[in-house]
Amino acid sequence: MLLVAICAAMMLLELVFNKQRGLFLTLILVATYGVLPSVSTAIFGAFPCDEMDTMESYLIADCSIDCGTAAYTEYAVYSGLFIVIYPVGIPLMYAALLFAKRERIKQPVEEKEKDEMLAGMEFLFDNYKLQYWYVASKRAYVPLRTNT
Repeated sequence: MLLVAICAAMMLLELVFNKQRGLFLTLILVATYGVLPSVSTAIFGAFPCDEMDTMESYLIADCSIDCGTAAYTEYAVYSGLFIVIYPVGIPLMYAALLFAKRERIKQPVEEKEKDEMLAGMEFLFDNYKLQYWYVASKRAYVPLRTNT
């Protein structure tokens, strides 16, 4: 939740200080890229319950929450909302950014380095061949598949 607020604040600052556009975009992309696996793992941890010998089940991530109560349902709904924001929304954001800039990404290296519209996004596509410009958005899902 804090990261979403920070990114929203940075987007507002970007509108105010248009000269720093590349810096704000870079910070948002790096922050979301860095926390995506750990935050997604925590979000998916909000669902599995462990059944005890007493036939009661408790949330594995927080044993104080009984899975048969309204508190668990609220926790699951809240986590479901954040599944849309983090594990789904962030890779979709990468895909949309890369798709919108795909022609610029396919430019020769010398032109790409001078292109201000690609500033801050290079780490998403620089390590791949030109025809695989979209791979970063797909690779964002790899940690999610291995941690869940």
